Amino acid sequence: MNQPYKIADAARSWPAMKWNLEMLRTKCKNSTTTLYSYKKNDNEEPITEKMQINEALKYINKYSIATTQDISYYIKQVNINNFENLMQDLQRIELFKEKIVEINLWIGNKRASTPWHYDLLDNAIIQIEGNKRILFGKPELTKLFKPQIRRTINQHENKDFNFSTLSNQEVNQEMLKQSRSFEKIELKKGDIAIIPSYWWHQVECKSEVSITANYFYNSQHNKKAERISEEIRSLDEIYNILKSSSIERRIAIQEILKTMFVNI
Repeated sequence: MNQPYKIADAARSWPAMKWNLEMLRTKCKNSTTTLYSYKKNDNEEPITEKMQINEALKYINKYSIATTQDISYYIKQVNINNFENLMQDLQRIELFKEKIVEINLWIGNKRASTPWHYDLLDNAIIQIEGNKRILFGKPELTKLFKPQIRRTINQHENKDFNFSTLSNQEVNQEMLKQSRSFEKIELKKGDIAIIPSYWWHQVECKSEVSITANYFYNSQHNKKAERISEEIRSLDEIYNILKSSSIERRIAIQEILKTMFVNI
């Protein structure tokens, strides 16, 4: 099925379902991560700070027991491959066990979120604790961002796979205009969501504490990712040409970009 869907309770029997903040503090204590801080009713980009994972988890736990919750926190994309004691609690899902590229851990409080983006790899999201909501839209939404593609597209810090994100306010405003076309998946503990490559999605924690693992993997239809990845890498060169070109030449190049992204 080449569209997002949920498999309810598919991971209920996994050993990982026993994970909690205290246990993760013990098992991940010697690693560094980035903690994202979100202010209540604030649409600005989150504040980030590098720290030990066990220290970051203290902030998340502090939020979960606070009486006033003005700031929420998020730990994003910790590579679980570095933690053998965590890997043994996860299952190799039969659906794509031979195609896994990377497995990551995400831990956050209510309102913590991953902004609108699409992945160049397929994505399985396993909800281990708490609840999450996923909004998603069709790959065709990419053509909305043709003019902004160079200055808003970023490669994730981890270069082992291609994670492309468009997360500025311009994109969020455009997405709001398209909101009627969105569908959603609500995840509870033990559920798995499958998000195919190129599908736009936004993920938000909906419980006081949310613990999630995700698997990036290659499916048979994912060969297109290699072509798109090459095209994205070429955008830097195109941007440099645009800066030094006449208005006529800029228009011609923009028409080429339109064709490239409409065909995604």
